[in-house]
This record gives sequence, C-alpha cells and structure tokens, in this order.
Amino acid sequence: MRRRGDFLLALVLAVALHGLVAVAVNHLVPAGSRPPALVPAGELVLDVAFETPVQVAAPALTRAAETPEVVTPAPPPAPPETPPVPVRAARLLTAADSVAAAATPRSEEVATSAPAVVAQTLPLAPSGPGTAESEGMRPATPQAAAAAEPLAVAGIRPRYPLSARRRGQEGTTTVRARVDTAGRCVHAEVLRSSGVEALDRAAREAVQAARFVPARRDGQPVPGECVLTFVFRLED
Repeated sequence: MRRRGDFLLALVLAVALHGLVAVAVNHLVPAGSRPPALVPAGELVLDVAFETPVQVAAPALTRAAETPEVVTPAPPPAPPETPPVPVRAARLLTAADSVAAAATPRSEEVATSAPAVVAQTLPLAPSGPGTAESEGMRPATPQAAAAAEPLAVAGIRPRYPLSARRRGQEGTTTVRARVDTAGRCVHAEVLRSSGVEALDRAAREAVQAARFVPARRDGQPVPGECVLTFVFRLED
C-alpha cells in the first residue's frame, strides 16, 4: 500500500516537471521558429479574434429643454385719423311749427299759422298823416290812392310755407291784383320778388283767393288794380 502511494506521488511530480519544462521552452523559443501546429486533414482552423466593443459615451445633454417662446401678436395698426365732418346745426322748430305740421296735410308747401307773416300794403299814392298802419301783425289791407282803387273785404294773410320756415327763409313780396266788377281777383302778378319762390307763390295765391270791394266810378263798380306788399318774417 505504501509502495502504491509512492508511485502516485512520483507520477504527479513527473507530470508537473514536464509541464514546467514545456512552459519554459515555449517562452524561450522565438515565435517564428516554432513549428506550425499540425492540422488534421480535412479540417479548417480559423483564428477568429473578437474586438472588444468600444463603448461610446452618450453625448451629455448640455442644452436644457427649450421653453416654447410665447409670440405676442402685434397690435393692429391704428386707423388713419380723418378730420371730423362738420355737422350743420339743425334749425329747431317752434311750438307753432309742430302744431301746424300736425294739423295740416302732408304737403311741403302748406304754411303755418298766419301770425308768422307780417303783411303790409304799399299805397299807390302817399297817404295822409296818421293813416300809416302799425308795424307788425296787422293784415294787409289795400290803401286807396284814388277812389277807383278796389279794396279787400278782409285782411289778406298768406300762409308761411313750411319749407321756407324750415330753411329759415324770409323776404318781402309785392303783388299787383286786378279785380273785376264782382270783386274777384282775375289776375295776380309778382311785381317784386322776395328771392324765394315759395314765398312769392304763397303771396300770389293768397291774393287770388281774396275777395275785394270793386272800385267805383260815378257810383258804378268798375275794374281796377291795387298793389299789396307782404313781409315774410320769422318770429323769434
């Protein structure tokens, strides 16, 4: 039994010695002088070398996350300044205008109440002292310059045209009337215009609608003429 143990010990030492010798020879002999390893026939030996992958470090995120920029819309351009349009002041109607407009038909030529017109008469010949009519509101009554001149039965008051009142138009119109033996005006013509057609027409129509006392000669009615002047004036 002892002999068997000695044999095994010797065997192990021999193998270890051979291994040391092989290692020493491998290091001492140059690589070029080593005999090529024998490759069995029909076998192909490939020497494959695996490269260690190079780990590329991820680029550091040095740029901070961009904050979205808030875009403020530009204010709209201011509209160009335009000069204010001048506004004409409207003429205020008086209470008399409102009453007349409500009581009369819808016609622009229908006039308002009679006090808006100041009527006077121009005599054909100068009258004596103390016969002049007071200024203002008296109706037009023809003053006879001669016995043959016809006279109006009542005062003639033409209506003030509404269109003229609204426009603030004033003026004086002189009308000549031809009267027949029955006291009717057979013809009326404007001798002097006021410059406003509506005023002239109102005066002429008032004369045509008036009734007259015909002129007389030797106690008999005869045709005659008279001149009437109407002053259209707006009252304050």
